[in-house]
Amino acid sequence: MAKRKKRGKRIVRRLLCLAIVAAALWIAWDQVKPLVVAETIPVYEQYSVETGEIETSMSLSGQIELRESETFTASDRTTVQEVYVEADQLVSAGDELIRLANGESIQATIDGTVTELNVSRGDAVWPQMTLATVGNLDSLRVTTSVDEYDVEDIQVGQACSVTVVSLGLTFETQIEHINRVSSSSGSVARYTVIADVDAPQSVLPGMQATVTIPTQSVAGVNVLPVAALSFDEDGEPYVLMQDADGAYQRVTVATGLTDGMYVEITDGVEAGDVVFIQTGTQTQESALSLEAAYKALFGETTVINDRSAAQMPNGAEAASSGEMPEGMQLPDGAGFGAQGEASAPDASQTPAAEPDTPQQTQNADGGM
Repeated sequence: MAKRKKRGKRIVRRLLCLAIVAAALWIAWDQVKPLVVAETIPVYEQYSVETGEIETSMSLSGQIELRESETFTASDRTTVQEVYVEADQLVSAGDELIRLANGESIQATIDGTVTELNVSRGDAVWPQMTLATVGNLDSLRVTTSVDEYDVEDIQVGQACSVTVVSLGLTFETQIEHINRVSSSSGSVARYTVIADVDAPQSVLPGMQATVTIPTQSVAGVNVLPVAALSFDEDGEPYVLMQDADGAYQRVTVATGLTDGMYVEITDGVEAGDVVFIQTGTQTQESALSLEAAYKALFGETTVINDRSAAQMPNGAEAASSGEMPEGMQLPDGAGFGAQGEASAPDASQTPAAEPDTPQQTQNADGGM
């Protein structure tokens, strides 16, 4: 019975010792782990709060049109008695263009250019047939269409810019007219908006244009790039700022107008504040990694120029081997030294070259 008690006490002591050793090892590993295991750390990008302005605008597709034009048609079935103009001819209001056989006279009512002429003398015409058109090419406008959600943000007299896409020309103008009657019958109502354009002769009717209409603007406000904002689980915006200890803390901000690139900050930060946003992570090498230990023991070795045997022709080995590459041989009397270096032949053992002597020929008759 006593032996069993002693054995039980020994087991308990061993278990306690193992527990103490395990706890010590755990504590030691917790201290050494940062030095051995590579650590992933966050990467931050910083932005400064600045004072600036933000303007939002509406961009619409439009088309260049004639502001003044007129189309002339026949009112009865008849023939053309006389044509007084040609296509592309300049005319003034009151000029007679065409006279019909029934006595009807076609006259221009505006100053402009004959942009279309469809008949000649003697041609037959019929009701509603287009005979000619006159347009003032110096008086242009752009028309665009705005849906029911945006039309309330546009007013007559509002400044806008018109860019002729094909020419890359931009003109400053203003909204002249908004047709309050919808021009579409679909699920979304659309309204025609017109602006006059004072453009050179290179701008022609039918060209495509972009109409940019400023809608809202603020100036002298705190602004940040939109990329500097983060959002919590409820969708509320915040920024990261460093405290006195260098730790990153969330700071909730209130936003105002944005143009998609910058956003107005109405509360939470002031001009000059520096904010941060996490852009990713990077792996930091441990101080006791195998690579670091190798470099500490042996340093870094850089090969400047490798002239190994693999670079010699035909797989030849270095001369230090004391052998010549296959197909090559040393001159008579030469050999390799103790260090494998080739030595020159002994001059005393090398026969001197014989001087060249003229070769004598024997004549056909046996004479020399």
